[in-house]
Amino acid sequence: MSAAHRERRSAGAAPWWEETPALASLDFGLATTPRDFEGAFRLLHDRYVWRGYMAPEASGQRLGAHNLLPSTKVILARSGDRMVGTVTLVEDSCLGLPMDEAFGAELGRLRERGCRLAEAASLAVGRTEGASGVAVVVRLLRLAILYAARIARRDRLCFTVTPRHRDFYPRLFPMRRFKESRTYRRVNAAQVLGLYLDLRLVRALIRMERAGLSTGPAGRFLCGPATSEITTRLRRDLPRTALTPAEWARVFAEAGPWADAVPAAFFAAGPEPAEQRR
Repeated sequence: MSAAHRERRSAGAAPWWEETPALASLDFGLATTPRDFEGAFRLLHDRYVWRGYMAPEASGQRLGAHNLLPSTKVILARSGDRMVGTVTLVEDSCLGLPMDEAFGAELGRLRERGCRLAEAASLAVGRTEGASGVAVVVRLLRLAILYAARIARRDRLCFTVTPRHRDFYPRLFPMRRFKESRTYRRVNAAQVLGLYLDLRLVRALIRMERAGLSTGPAGRFLCGPATSEITTRLRRDLPRTALTPAEWARVFAEAGPWADAVPAAFFAAGPEPAEQRR
């Protein structure tokens, strides 16, 4: 791709990166209270029902077993008390990743190469966001990428998209795609594609930006001066993302009969040992 073509692509994407008063008024961060989690799960439920990815649940929430892991983090965009958007960062564990159901073979090959994986899952933005929706998605993914790259120290960030978005996300970030689409039960047996981002590249781009070697508007947005402030905020809020057993019990009380069978000790489990997190 020529330098001129890269510049045209960057210029065309500029509105996604540019700050506006509406975006500046939103608060992006980690879920730290039961109300945060409930708001994220309810927004996700409503959007997935609207998209036809799931049938309505009596609880009005969408969540799964990976949400119970202390290493799983829910990222939010809020406007006051209103939930605007959410994405969940799932670190690989003994449970695997949610998308193992569809892309277990491909993820297994990455694991065999020694890659430490994470998944950006459960992405949703409210219908009321209109034209700002893409910009909210971009900022939610930026937080997931920076958390996975700089705090969790993962090597690849993976996630699934529908075929109609096959070209959209690679335009935002330097992602690669698994070859085949698959049927995915978690979204009502829809066809999905698997994408992954090399987080070692993200860390390298951050070093380049710090050295004054800019990679353009998209690179500055993801890896530029704001990176340090965002990461500092994530690290500051991290200790408050582990709810107490009683708080988790309230969050999951209406999630279904399986939640009642989960022992309280599971909710209270500590984070992975430091040597495993590197």
